[in-house]
Amino acid sequence: MDPLSGAASVIAVIQLTGVILQICGKYLNNVKSAKHDIQRFQEKLAALSQVLHSLDELIRGSDGNKLTATQDLIDNIAKCSSALTNLKERINPETTQKQMRKWGLRALKWPLARSEVDFAIMELESYKTTFALSLQADQTRLTNSIHKKMDLSRLQIAKQAAFDSYGNQHSECLPGTRIDLLREIEEWAKSPHGKCIFWLNGMAGTGKSTISQTVASRLQDQQLLGASFFFRRGEEDRGTAKKLFPTLTEQMVNRIPQMLPRVQKAMDDDPNISEKVLREQFEKLLLNPLFDIEQREEIKRRVIVIDALDECDSEDDIGIILQLLPQVRKSTSVQLRFLLTSRPELPIRLGFEGITDAHQDLVLHEIEKPVIEHDISLYFEDQFLRLKQRRSFPPDWPGAPATKILVDRAVPLFIAAATICRFISDVKWNPQKRLEAILTDQSTY
Repeated sequence: MDPLSGAASVIAVIQLTGVILQICGKYLNNVKSAKHDIQRFQEKLAALSQVLHSLDELIRGSDGNKLTATQDLIDNIAKCSSALTNLKERINPETTQKQMRKWGLRALKWPLARSEVDFAIMELESYKTTFALSLQADQTRLTNSIHKKMDLSRLQIAKQAAFDSYGNQHSECLPGTRIDLLREIEEWAKSPHGKCIFWLNGMAGTGKSTISQTVASRLQDQQLLGASFFFRRGEEDRGTAKKLFPTLTEQMVNRIPQMLPRVQKAMDDDPNISEKVLREQFEKLLLNPLFDIEQREEIKRRVIVIDALDECDSEDDIGIILQLLPQVRKSTSVQLRFLLTSRPELPIRLGFEGITDAHQDLVLHEIEKPVIEHDISLYFEDQFLRLKQRRSFPPDWPGAPATKILVDRAVPLFIAAATICRFISDVKWNPQKRLEAILTDQSTY
């Protein structure tokens, strides 16, 4: 398909998703019994819409006629449009209310059974994956076909710093946990009026890295992730800020190919740019390439996730990083934001005091206790279910009273819950005896 007709087809599907989302909003406000199903359906539909927006941006760009993978999507786009049209008709309140009046019913009722919602979600996920893979393939192809080919290997990067690297395998948040927190971060990431920096802080063991991992994964699925860097104290590459900006730049150019020419120039002008001071690295590798992207190629917003900033070994470098990041607000073509996580240590608190207008924060260990208890309780249930699948225990083991005691012992630290579960499930020992040892021990974990 040619770029113009392709863009028109994609826009039509985007508009269709918008109509269905509005219809779902009406049901959500008036139908309580199916609230969970409606929310699940909305989330998948919104994720599909986000990928379609990214696809539209790429098609409308200056290289729209070079998108070989996207050009093969015409049939899938038509099928997706047809499926969404059918869904719209199925849930249209005017249609459903006519049927209900026929049976003497007046209250608005969600027309899809759970099995139908599950099928619709599976179908939406399939289309989203197809479009996202084509989008990724074309973005990669454009990156590799830049006239002035760039050798990214000249950038000194921390290879294991990205959220999805082998050396950075944090588990993600368990489904059903951190719901409000993750929603707040996602709303900030998508809002046109959000602050430049979202600082998620909490004491050790409150689950910051798990949240970072989850957010980065979700942002990547929605084509909103710019880059990620997970600090880790004591590691040569990840324990310092020396490779922070080169690493972020390398990831950014793979997602925003339009940055390549200016990054190439910075490396040609100074082959040792990765060795320079943080300010020079930031300006020449990240900031100036963002400024050079033409406004007509607007890429909207991207989020960079920086986890465990407190594990950077230089307090001075931490302060410099916090001074530099807000400068991205000057970019008119890419709205770049940063999710930072750390312990609330003094150097970081002082750094944020100097940029109060550029950030918002959330303190993990100040979240209401019932919310934390709920999430940790779900974690224990999940871990014990896994243990029962491996060992012979009754279905109700270890029982609600025992689980309640364990939850009380762990709150507010997720790391305490994880430690307890590892202790109980150690294959070398009897889980029941280890459970009893914890229940009779008055220590906290």
